[in-house]
Amino acid sequence: MKTTRMLFIVFLALLVCSSASSDSLSVDMDLTLLDGNLLISKVSEIRTNPHVYSGKVLRLRGQYYSYGTGNDVQRNLIVCENSCCLEEGVKLFPAEGAKFVWPENNANITIMAIVEPAVTDSGVLSSVFIVHSIEDLSQTNR
Repeated sequence: MKTTRMLFIVFLALLVCSSASSDSLSVDMDLTLLDGNLLISKVSEIRTNPHVYSGKVLRLRGQYYSYGTGNDVQRNLIVCENSCCLEEGVKLFPAEGAKFVWPENNANITIMAIVEPAVTDSGVLSSVFIVHSIEDLSQTNR
């Protein structure tokens, strides 16, 4: 039931965000300019206060991880401070109509995404990131 509720909320968020293309989005918060504890604190705040950041467009850099198979793939962006002693993870969902390829695991990426509230499997209100574009930094540095 809880998974169904979260999927429903994400589906609604995708519908709301589907009309905006990455070309027409303007960034409300560029988190690529932050580092250290400030970055981790801001990502944590966004995750735990989704109502405050709902609908905001963010740029965020981190390491991409996915797991699962078929329609049950979980996609995440792991953000860490300079020494990677502290990290925060955020759930990623593609925007409807988004035209990008998900990178391989461990890729360093920058995303442009809209924050939307969602309820986790354990019933906790959190944020998910509806991704409109991905820049794979691992590809550009080769």
